[in-house]
Amino acid sequence: MSKFLSQSPQDKHQAIEAHTLNLRATSKYWPWLSLIEIGLRTALSTQLDKKQSAMGRDVHWTVDPNHLVRNRSSRSAKELENAKTNLRRRHKPVKPGYVMDELPLGFWTLLVSKRFKDLWPDLAEGFRGLESRNPKELAELLAFFKNFRNRIGHHHVIVFGDLEDADSKLLRLAHLIDPRLENYILSLDSDL
Repeated sequence: MSKFLSQSPQDKHQAIEAHTLNLRATSKYWPWLSLIEIGLRTALSTQLDKKQSAMGRDVHWTVDPNHLVRNRSSRSAKELENAKTNLRRRHKPVKPGYVMDELPLGFWTLLVSKRFKDLWPDLAEGFRGLESRNPKELAELLAFFKNFRNRIGHHHVIVFGDLEDADSKLLRLAHLIDPRLENYILSLDSDL
């Protein structure tokens, strides 16, 4: 409560109210964050599948030991191996969908980084709302998304920040992934 009390040190009731508002704000964003992350990895994986097929490979990119994502970055190779190890440890099948679910957000955002710029033209096709093929705006929004998601996941205070700006950035990211995703997120809020 110290962060809430620091905003209103003389009024504990106000601090409790701010805490309650923070809980409401974070509960609003969890569905948004989940949908955006799933949309992101679906868009990227679909494009990687298409690239894999175009290269004449009939094995899914997540399990192909020679896939260009794996060979381009030691970090991406390590994260793919960690995902498979985690699945084996829990006695789950090492199948593409399971591997994708096990990959951390950082893996997916790495694919939009400069390290993968030669792969970007293929990946860009997966973003239905992206007006240009320049990944700059998408990369900036993904950096915000990753930070905001981690702040909420670690129970940081978000209510004292600019939540209208957060709404705008998250909805813009959803739009870039797919305008239908943005509309679906907006419909969730209207249902509350």
